Amino acid sequence: MFKTILLLAATTSIVAAQQAPTENGGHPLVSPDGNHIAFHSDRDGASDLYIMNADGSGVVRLTKGAGDKAISGWSADSKNVFYSVVAGDSAHVYSVSTSGADVASLGVFGARSVLVSPDGKSAVYGAGPWATLQLFTARIDGSGSRRLTPGSGGYSCSALSNDGRVATARSNSNGSQIWIFDPHTDESWQATDFPKLAGNPQCPAWSPDGRRLAVQSTSPDQVDPATRDGHIWLVRLDNGGATKLAEHASQYLDETPSWFPDGRRIAFQSNRTGRWEVWVMNVQGTDAHQLTQ
Repeated sequence: MFKTILLLAATTSIVAAQQAPTENGGHPLVSPDGNHIAFHSDRDGASDLYIMNADGSGVVRLTKGAGDKAISGWSADSKNVFYSVVAGDSAHVYSVSTSGADVASLGVFGARSVLVSPDGKSAVYGAGPWATLQLFTARIDGSGSRRLTPGSGGYSCSALSNDGRVATARSNSNGSQIWIFDPHTDESWQATDFPKLAGNPQCPAWSPDGRRLAVQSTSPDQVDPATRDGHIWLVRLDNGGATKLAEHASQYLDETPSWFPDGRRIAFQSNRTGRWEVWVMNVQGTDAHQLTQ
């Protein structure tokens, strides 16, 4: 098993995930009540945000128009999706109802990525050039901003726990590992120690009880990226033990995990059909099935 290493500071650069040609469904985020999944899709010709029922039915388009859109979270009552529209170094953050009818502006950040707390009152955001992206915390109106990360390197693909901790990917020339930052105590530590053959852990997702992370990791192949394969892993935070889910020899990617609140299932994106689709599997890696069509 991999061991957890306790450290106080880190530097990183961005590692981009391998992309499939089209995205019928990707980057899923399960609602707090487990009834809906928000996701990205270019099914209508432009990259926009959608939601669907947990069984894949009842798809509703939430956004329309220009801009690089990203899901920033769910409200605690599962009635609204938070999202950001990024242009350059500015991110405009919105709340939209699950019907797509009610849209409210929450704030504007000098940021490239934004995570909104479930109560809609605060945010964790990434600002600066991608290679040296730093994480900050602030109120939703942008006031009270303070830097969460140590000031050197860069941090990407972050996630908020139910108690406010931040898990994020830290990368350097040797690959990436997952780090955790606690805004309440200012403590930070490395949560994964994947060897190179296991790939580069990224895009962490907190389990409902906060004791585990689901992460994506792509086996490295710098010569021929088309032969890469990616898996979802479960990582225990008490000892760093990591388990690979739905192990496969075929060359496809399972990525961007999101837990259901029952702690028994994980939604994720996969290009195993030739394009990105949203899938769901049990936490044992069994019964993987496609939701988006």
